[in-house]
Amino acid sequence: MPFETVDDYLASLPQPARRIMNRVRTVIGKSIPACEESIAYHLLAYKLNGKAVLFLAAWKKHFSIYPAYPSILETFAKELAPYEVEKGTIRFGYDGRLPVHLIGRIAQLRLAEERTKQSRASRKAAKAPTAKPRKPARRKITR
Repeated sequence: MPFETVDDYLASLPQPARRIMNRVRTVIGKSIPACEESIAYHLLAYKLNGKAVLFLAAWKKHFSIYPAYPSILETFAKELAPYEVEKGTIRFGYDGRLPVHLIGRIAQLRLAEERTKQSRASRKAAKAPTAKPRKPARRKITR
């Protein structure tokens, strides 16, 4: 089912998952306030200048954070050990303690990575030579 708004997405969840997702959204929102929350690929997305920084999804038995780049897995290896990490996804169960500090730090690292990426791209664009206007080709008139 495609979702048009964050509220639509949340309304589709059972109450226990909705409660936890709202708590996680609060943590992420406080950790990366520069990002805009929206829907992308039928998931909650946090974007900086239109580019996705982080995705959040609720599932039947867990919620997931994407993308789990190697930098995140290496930086938080010890803290992520109790959680399932697979194919760029970090899965957190609904039961047990919610690792709010870890989630906030993951979000901050992803924001820093995206800012660096966007900064490099803008510097590269600024250094790119501007194309000179081309003169129209001369036509040879034959009689």
